[in-house]
Amino acid sequence: MQQNKFKFYYINQEYIKHIRQFDNKVPTKNRPYLGIVFKNDKYVYLAPLYSAREKHKNYYMNNTFFRIYDDDNKYIGLIRFSNMIPVPSCYLKELSYNVSSKLYQEYFYISKHQFQIKKKATYTYNNYNDFKELCVDFKLIEKVSTNSNKSIINNCYLHQ
Repeated sequence: MQQNKFKFYYINQEYIKHIRQFDNKVPTKNRPYLGIVFKNDKYVYLAPLYSAREKHKNYYMNNTFFRIYDDDNKYIGLIRFSNMIPVPSCYLKELSYNVSSKLYQEYFYISKHQFQIKKKATYTYNNYNDFKELCVDFKLIEKVSTNSNKSIINNCYLHQ
């Protein structure tokens, strides 16, 4: 079965600010997100990408994140499924992986591990209660994103 290729996106910051009012675990930094890592009947989820940090190396391995490595097996980044959020398509702006060598390396590592990434994202979503201290409240943000206020809709990116 052919899997859909992941893409990188920026999310409209007005949307991020709006949903953060309801859950302070929603990341605020304007960073690339990986999508679509999880999809249910009504929502598509994107997960934030984080630059490699020394503290990430000490994280106990679980399904709420995925480490990214370059061709030399050097740790270069992290995908956090605990911080993934549902995002309506009008709030997305696609980002080419060619804009930086780091994103380019991340893209190819991620492409090789699509199955594991989707599996971890699905597991995190389905087992929210086991990780709720770490996770965005997925169901709450789904409701909030469905009922986004009209001023935010006016600030949607043009869908490409």
